[in-house]
Amino acid sequence: MAALAVPIPVSPNSESTYYGTVLIKCTKLNSVAEGKVIHAQIIKHGFEVGAFLGNCLVNMYSKCGSIKDARSVFDNMAQQNLVSWNVMIAGYAQQGFGEEALNLFEDMQWVGMMANEYTFCSFLKACATLTALEEGNQAHCHIVKLGVQQNIFMGSALVDMYGKCSSIDDAHKAFERLSERNVVSWNAMIAAYVQCGQMKDALKLFSKMLTEGIRPSHVTFGFVLKACSSLQTVEQGKQLHACVFKSGFGLHLFVVSAVILMYMKCGSIDCGRQLFDGMNKVDVGLYNATIQGYADREQYDKAMEFFCQLLRTGMKPNEITLAIVFKSCQALDEAKQLHAYFIKSVYRGNVSLVSAVVTMYARCGAIDYAGQLFDTMTSKDVVLYTAILAAYTQKAYIDEALRLFIQMQHQGVKPNQFTYPTVLSACASLASPEVGKQVHSHIIKMGVMSDVFVGNGLVDMYAKCGNIENARQTFDRIPKHDIVLWNVMIAGYVQHEYAEAALQVFEEMQQFGIKPNHITFVSVLSACSQLGLVGLGRRIFDSLTRVYGIIPSMEHYICMIKLLGSAGSLYEAEDFIKNLPIEQGTLIKNTLLHARRNNENRLSDSFSRCNR
Repeated sequence: MAALAVPIPVSPNSESTYYGTVLIKCTKLNSVAEGKVIHAQIIKHGFEVGAFLGNCLVNMYSKCGSIKDARSVFDNMAQQNLVSWNVMIAGYAQQGFGEEALNLFEDMQWVGMMANEYTFCSFLKACATLTALEEGNQAHCHIVKLGVQQNIFMGSALVDMYGKCSSIDDAHKAFERLSERNVVSWNAMIAAYVQCGQMKDALKLFSKMLTEGIRPSHVTFGFVLKACSSLQTVEQGKQLHACVFKSGFGLHLFVVSAVILMYMKCGSIDCGRQLFDGMNKVDVGLYNATIQGYADREQYDKAMEFFCQLLRTGMKPNEITLAIVFKSCQALDEAKQLHAYFIKSVYRGNVSLVSAVVTMYARCGAIDYAGQLFDTMTSKDVVLYTAILAAYTQKAYIDEALRLFIQMQHQGVKPNQFTYPTVLSACASLASPEVGKQVHSHIIKMGVMSDVFVGNGLVDMYAKCGNIENARQTFDRIPKHDIVLWNVMIAGYVQHEYAEAALQVFEEMQQFGIKPNHITFVSVLSACSQLGLVGLGRRIFDSLTRVYGIIPSMEHYICMIKLLGSAGSLYEAEDFIKNLPIEQGTLIKNTLLHARRNNENRLSDSFSRCNR
């Protein structure tokens, strides 16, 4: 890009306006280098960096990604006004520095500067980044006092914050309060549903949006196609694809990428591939969608083949590409080649990608390589620590995992909602409830008990350590229960042969309106088997497809055979196998044989007692 001409203003009175205008141009061009030239000219000619020029500089640096320079200018400004604080807080929030944004907001209050709606919009964005629901609620109270909660921009920010904090009811209330809605508002609510896993609600809202005459944007289609991908409803996906064309986004690369991924996630791999092949113009995003699609269907060879094709085109992979291929890599030789490519790339200092390389080596069985790579990193964040903790835990290096958990705290790295489940899994592997209790105390101090991943990890840890009472107490204290948590509690009871308690929890789950999934029924059928409840087991098995639309898997069939076999209904078990819609596998035959032997042993014991 050609350098901007920087003549000296002829009049001292025009200096601020002139430099401010040029800095705004630099911001629009995303040219931090040119912006620094202007900044140097300002310093060289001794112009005072007051509120106007300072705000232009802070805005330019923060939007161009040079947040440290932005903060340096802010701290050294001769004069700061409300705009100055808003621009700096917005810079932090937009660049993902949530904690810094919240801290600066506190400083702003400390110096007596009153926040306005623009301040709170950025504050809510920071809360969304950090999933800081409590701080978001407090901000909401201030917004109500200001009387701007119905403002379309403020309302959309509230919906976005609540959605990203998984507080879907609050998001919906904020959305309903809006007196006026634009496409941003609708996108925020649809995104909130997707964020919280309520994909059907997201698609219903999209339909309502169209009914009310709101034209969807490319962002809208990104969310609704993701919802469709999660539901794996290809027919609905085809309807959305038709809607994409009608809305004029048929050649929009971002939207086409989402369509490709939708088809492939729904199992229509050929449709996704044909769409890719039919595009006259392709970019890295299209390649990423196709590589991701193959990886999600566990066609890792195809994913790696497309990555190599991308390299041959001369296009440069981005961070997303590398993250996908690191997850797709299954062989150590490939992992080493990818690592070598990563070292040569511009992303080699990206800690998140280093974490993905650590996970890749662990998956390929090279835990030593993973450990060595971790040790070479001078800057270690929570993502990197969590990756190495997971790697050690999965490979049963439990003591090393717990040592690193202590080390990360000594180094001031705060665990997050993904770190704790990993550590709790290590405690469960050790069958050490005492260590688990210490981690539990730490979780309470950090205030993350309400997180679903953490709650699931705690209940699972206590159950696997044999402390079923603590598992139930923890389960009861968790404010929100998702399907995973219910499944963990039911499985915990079944594992320790508290079958009646397991069936009771299953009943509670249905009373709360939670729809069971295929994992739930494996545990429930196992509970029926423990109690010998053949009639109940049959009714539950029959309800899988008829009531819940679940196609029985091998695990469900095996549970039924065990139930019939343990109850002595061997002929019925044999008939059950003959009528299976799937091939009779060795595993099922072995299950029946095991049940027959158990039954024969039980009969033999009975005859022995009778003959005494």
